[in-house]
Amino acid sequence: MNTITLHLRRNIALSMMLVFLAAKSLYAQQPSTAAAYPFVASNKVYTPITGTAPSLSGGGADDGYINNIPIGFPFVFAGTTYTTVTMSTNGLLTFGNISTAPWTNDLSNAANVVPCVWALWDDHYSYTSSSNSSYSGNMSYTTTGAAGNRVFTAQWYAVDPRYAYIFSLSFQIKLYEDGGIECIYKHENSSGGTFSSATIGIAKSTSDWQTLPTSGTSPTPSTSTFTSSITAAPANGQSYYWGIQKKGFNNASANAVTAPVAPFCSGNQTVQVRVKNAGKNQINNVTVNWIVDGVPQTPVTYSTTIDTLGGAGGNFATVTLGTVSFGNAPRTIKIYTSDPNGQADTVNTDDTTVITMRSSPLANITAAGPTVYCGGGVINTLLNASTGTGYTYRWKLNGNNIVPAATGASYTATAAGDYTVQVDSGACSNTSPILRIDNLAMPQPTVTPATSANFCDNDSVQISANANIAGATYQWRFNGTDIPGETNASIFAKIPGNYNVITTKFSCKATSPGVNVQQVAPPTPLVNKNGNTLTTAANYVSYQWYNNATTPIAGETNFYFSPQQTGDYSVLVSNGGCSAMSPLVHFEFDNTGVNNTTGAAAISLYPNPVTDVLHIQAPVPVNATVNSVDGKQLMTVPHAEDIDISSLPGGVYIIKLTTDDNYMIKIDKIRKVSN
Repeated sequence: MNTITLHLRRNIALSMMLVFLAAKSLYAQQPSTAAAYPFVASNKVYTPITGTAPSLSGGGADDGYINNIPIGFPFVFAGTTYTTVTMSTNGLLTFGNISTAPWTNDLSNAANVVPCVWALWDDHYSYTSSSNSSYSGNMSYTTTGAAGNRVFTAQWYAVDPRYAYIFSLSFQIKLYEDGGIECIYKHENSSGGTFSSATIGIAKSTSDWQTLPTSGTSPTPSTSTFTSSITAAPANGQSYYWGIQKKGFNNASANAVTAPVAPFCSGNQTVQVRVKNAGKNQINNVTVNWIVDGVPQTPVTYSTTIDTLGGAGGNFATVTLGTVSFGNAPRTIKIYTSDPNGQADTVNTDDTTVITMRSSPLANITAAGPTVYCGGGVINTLLNASTGTGYTYRWKLNGNNIVPAATGASYTATAAGDYTVQVDSGACSNTSPILRIDNLAMPQPTVTPATSANFCDNDSVQISANANIAGATYQWRFNGTDIPGETNASIFAKIPGNYNVITTKFSCKATSPGVNVQQVAPPTPLVNKNGNTLTTAANYVSYQWYNNATTPIAGETNFYFSPQQTGDYSVLVSNGGCSAMSPLVHFEFDNTGVNNTTGAAAISLYPNPVTDVLHIQAPVPVNATVNSVDGKQLMTVPHAEDIDISSLPGGVYIIKLTTDDNYMIKIDKIRKVSN
C-alpha cells in the first residue's frame, strides 16, 4: 500500500468519524432507549412519493426485503447512528440489514428484525385484486430536504393486509434528520377490511420496545405488553410520531400583516395577520401575540386547523387580532406566534413579522426659515405642507382656522404661535403635528451681587444669575472667556477677576453685566476703652458686639458699645468679604460721672447729615473731637455746642464727646454733605 493511498484512507475514516460524532452531538436530545421515546398521535395529509423501485430479495413479493437502502444522512435511533435500512414487504423497516423477513409478529421473531420500526407488521402481499379494483403494489423510498432538515421516506403502496384480497392500504415510515420517527397511513380503496394480527411500534431490542394497543386515533403505547393483534387499519391520514418534537415539528410563523392595507384613513382599523404552518404536523391551535408601539396587547388563540404544506386545507390562515387607532404618526406593530399545538417553543425571527404603518394622507409641516425670533423681531417664515396627488389643505393657528382661509400647500407665518395644517385626500383626513413659531423678548440677565463682590483668603463667593428666563441655559465667563463646565444658575468664584453669564434660550442669547470679584485679607479688629464706652475701627462694613465672645448683644451693631455692667466683651466685624472676632476686653463699669446721671441718650447731635454747622445739645459741658473713619483726629472743640465743619470734604466722620475728666459719654457717626 503506497503512502498516498494510506493517507487517503485515513482522511476518509476521519471524515466519517466526524460525521458520526456531529450527528450524535446534534441529536443527543433524543432518548437512548426505544421505550423512552415520546409519542404523539395526530391526523395529517398523506402525500405519496415517487421514489426508487428496488428489486426484492428473499421471498419476492411475499416475505421479501431490500437491504442496504441508504438513508441519505446519519440517523440516530436510541443512541446508535445508522446510515442504511432494510424494507420488508411485511410492513417493517429495520436499521441495518436482515437475512429473513418473518411474517409472524411476535417477540421471538422480532429478534430477526430489531432494531426496527413496525408500521404494520403482518403477513402482507404486494398485489390486491377484487371485484371493484386492482392495484399493483410496490415499495419505494426517497430522501428529501436540505441538510439539517432532511427526511427519509419509505413507502409501501397498495399493500394487501393478510391476503384479504378486498382492501388496499398504503403507508409510509419517515425518518427525520432531527431523530423523529413517523408512521402515516392512506386507504387506497373505500371497501374497508380487517385482519387479525398486526403490530405497530418501535424496537431497539426484544427487551426494549413499545407497541400500540390499537390502531385508533389516540392510542397510548405500552413498553410492557407486546401487542400483536391489531385488527383494523389506522384511519386515513392517521399519523403516529415517536421522538422529541423539535422546532420543525410544530412550527408556526406570523407570515405577513394582511390588514389594514395602505392607503387607509385615520381612526380605528382592524389588524389581521397571515399565519403559516411551517412545520411537519397539523397545527390545531397556536397563540398569536402582538405588540403596538412597544405595548403588549391581549394575545389571540387561534384554534382552527392549519394544514401542512401540500395538505388539502393549505398551510396558511388569517387571524384577526383586534383594532388599532391610526393617525398621522406611524405605528409599529410586532406580531409573533408561540406554543403551536400547546408545545412551548423558542420564538425565532421566522416566527415574527414587524410592520410600521400610518393612515393616509401624510400631514406634516417643514419650515423654510427660522422658528425662533429674538427680541421681538418681525416674523416672516414660509411653512410648507407635505404634498400629494389630490391633496387639499386648511391651515390653522393655535387650533383656529386662519382668516382669511389659507388653503394652499404653503403658508407664510407672520405671527408667533402653534401652526397645524389639515390635509384631506378623498374621504381621508389627517392633521399635522404642531410646528411652533416663537418670538422671544429676552430680558437682560443680571447677577447678584450686581457689580462687585469680595471673598476671604482661601474661600469663595457665590454669584447667581437672576434672569428668570424659563427654559434658559447658562454659560459663565471669566474675564471674557467661557469657563468649561460652569453651566448652572450660579457659580462660586475663587479667583479675583470679572465674572458674567450668557443666558441662551433656543437661538436667543443675552449677556449680563460683569461683577468684579476681589480677594481681601481678614480684618484684625481691636477694642479700645474710653470711659464707659468700648470702640473699634469705624471703617468696617458690619459690627456685632458679644458678651464673653459667645452671646450676641441685641441691637449693638455700631463700631462703639457702652456696656451697662462689668464683663468681658468682644466685637465681630466684617470687611465685606471676611469676618473676624476681636480679642476679649475686660470692662469694669464705672458708676460715677456723667454716664450714670445723664447717659449718651440725653445728648443730641443735629442735623445729620450736616452741611456746615453741627449742633450739640448736652445736659453738661462736653468736649468734642472730630476724627476720620480710619481714626485720624481732624479737630478738637472744648465745651462744644456748635462745630463748624464746613471746611471738611463730604464723607463720614466720627464724633467723640467726653467730659472734662475725660469720660467718654457719646460716640457717633455723622455724614458731611458737600456745599
